[in-house]
Formats: sequence, structure tokens, C-alpha cells
Amino acid sequence: MNAKLLIALIVPLTICGEVSAWAREICKGNSRVVGPCIEVRGRLSLSQGFPNYRMWWVGTKRIFGIAGGEGEEIIPEDIEVELVDGIFAYGDFLICPITEHNPGHMQYVCVESAKNLYIEDTRRKPDTHRKQVPESDH
Repeated sequence: MNAKLLIALIVPLTICGEVSAWAREICKGNSRVVGPCIEVRGRLSLSQGFPNYRMWWVGTKRIFGIAGGEGEEIIPEDIEVELVDGIFAYGDFLICPITEHNPGHMQYVCVESAKNLYIEDTRRKPDTHRKQVPESDH
């Protein structure tokens, strides 16, 4: 009886350990990387649609899709930026290509690291100086 209980406890722990190892993939050294990693000045943002996270290479028309999805984007855990609609993270990003560059199509990349981060909040702030217009009697 004790052996069955021990097995019942060990098997789920083993499975959960493997799942958590799969949950956060590495970028540099990932078997899916198809070319050399490069450093770009970019703007990371949350988008609607897939992929959720996208990066604009500043000074170009190129948009990268961050590989992963469903909360499993390949981005370092130490980039602790709460990206929501209207908040952008500018920085120098080391990215590695997951797909080949195909002009006119979004290229998927993973993010190895980021430095010189600057957070821009473009959400509309309430105008506290605006006076309320009185309603007319008409």
C-alpha cells in the first residue's frame, strides 16, 4: 500500500517538473534558431492577434513576431515589463531568428536579452483641468 502511495506522489511531480522545464524555452542555442543573433534597437509591444508580442525594428518598416504564444513567448524572464495596450518598451534587444527573412512577411524571432529599456505609456490620461460645460435649459 505504501509503495502505491509513493508512486502516486512521485509520478505527478516528475510530470510537472518536465512541463515546467518546457514552459520557458531558451533563445540563443535553441534548436529552432535558423541564423546568427543580431542586436537591434526596437519597440516591443502587445498586439491583438497572433503573435501577441511584436517588435518594430526602429528606423525600418520591419515588424518581428516574438516566437511562442499563449503566454510562452521566448523572452527573458528578467524583462519585467507589464505590456498592455498603449505601453511600449524601447530598448536594445538581442534577437535570434526562428524563421528565415521573407520580404513582405513577418519574421519570427526570440529575444535573448534587452538593455537600455525605456517604457513609454501612450494611454490617454484623464484631463483634470477640463471644465464641465453646464447643461442648457433648451
